[in-house]
Formats: sequence, C-alpha cells, structure tokens
Amino acid sequence: IIYILNYIGAAFAALLFILLFIMGIVFISNPNLIDATAIQQKILIKNPNIPQQGLEAMSIVLANLGIICLLASVLFLLLAILGFFVAKGLKKGKNWARIVEIVFAGLGILNFLGNMIRGRFGGFVMFIVNIFIFVYLGLINKLRSSLEDKIKFLLKINMFTTIYSINLTHKSSFH
Repeated sequence: IIYILNYIGAAFAALLFILLFIMGIVFISNPNLIDATAIQQKILIKNPNIPQQGLEAMSIVLANLGIICLLASVLFLLLAILGFFVAKGLKKGKNWARIVEIVFAGLGILNFLGNMIRGRFGGFVMFIVNIFIFVYLGLINKLRSSLEDKIKFLLKINMFTTIYSINLTHKSSFH
C-alpha cells in the first residue's frame, strides 16, 4: 500500500509541475500581468506599519514570479520522477527504495514536530502516516531477518530431531 501512496504523490507532483510550468510561462510572457506597485499600495493601505524592506522583498519576488514558478516546476518534476521510481522500487521490494522512503518519512516527521514547536498543528494525518511508514519500513527487514533466523534454527532442530529419531528407529529395528 505504501507504493500506491508514492504513485499518488508522484501524480500530484506531476500536476503541480504542469500548473507551475504554465504559470511561469504566463508570467514571463506577460510581465505587466502583475503590477507590483499597485499591490504594494494596497498592502500599505491595509497595513501601514509594514517595513520598507518587506515591501522591497515582495517587489523582487513579484518581479521574478515567472522564474520562481519555473524553478519550482522543475523541483516538482524531479519529485514526481523520484516518487514514481521509489513507488516502482517499493513494489519490487528494492532496498534502496525502502531507504529513500524511510528518509522522506523521517523528514516528514521532523517537519511536523518543527511546526508543532512553532504552534502549527496542521498535517496531523500525514504525521501519523509518516510514523507508520517509518516504523514499518524501518523494522520490516529486522523482523524479516529475525524471523528467518528463528525459522532456520527451528528447521535445524527439526532436522536434528528427525535424524535422531530415524537413528533411534533404525537402531531399534536391528535389535
């Protein structure tokens, strides 16, 4: 089921790539689409105490919004590709995919805890999902190897007792 979540995440990342790519092209091809000065004036009317540095930073962001959208679209394209390959790897039981998924689940857990410290409690469901993924994928190999060791041990005991009982039966049939 974890690989299905990765396919869904990859699909969402691909959709965000498409959306941001289109927005980036639109903003670059129409530089007058966003009037930074008018936006600054509206913000100053509602919040006259905003520092000038904040307004200047906003102007820089708005002036370069097309480039920012294109860069973000590349990031989401890379995440979509990675998500697809991780999902495929998890489906095939590849260890590298399990490790990548554990790392991303750990980052998701840390992100939630960091937000919680700052007083933001959104994303609780994803926090629980990330804990489940982290624990499940982190422990599955340990449990599997532990179970395999126990099964091998039990099989050795079973073989020994079978051989021993055959020897006893074999010795008793000659007497």
